[in-house]
Amino acid sequence: MTARFVREAPRGVPLRRVLYGKSDWDGWLPRCEGFDAATASVTLDFGATVPYTLRWRAREPFECLTTRPQDDDGLALLTRTVDVSGRWGGVLGAQVVAQHLAWRATESGLQPWSSRLDFDNGRRLGVCLGELSAEGVPSYLPDALLVTGSEEHATAYRPPGALASAWCDG
Repeated sequence: MTARFVREAPRGVPLRRVLYGKSDWDGWLPRCEGFDAATASVTLDFGATVPYTLRWRAREPFECLTTRPQDDDGLALLTRTVDVSGRWGGVLGAQVVAQHLAWRATESGLQPWSSRLDFDNGRRLGVCLGELSAEGVPSYLPDALLVTGSEEHATAYRPPGALASAWCDG
């Protein structure tokens, strides 16, 4: 793990809520079998700790997944938070026991593009860079996020330059 991009997820506290950051111009949050789409961020609310937010960063020299604060580029003003906890009931109340990153080779070196959290109840949650086509097929896009709990779907998604699938299995 590297603090340069992605900090460790909180340990020893149960997950209370899952929130997606959505752009105002998106009328809905795309969802298909295996993946949800989140425009700007995925926040895991552990209650007593600082919320753990994964977001994309696509500003040279970075094209990566990060937990760093959002650049002050005005996007935050155009983003609203949507509570999607009902979609992730299997991980609510569970605690993170492990975290994995998948890396992509870029012109600026290796950068994280996917993160998988393993919970104490055996469930897993993956967040990666990407978007869904109109047919529900994931494709690489560095300024959008996909969320999944499906190992089958995540292992099938591996964009060019990735050293591991979205399930962080490499």
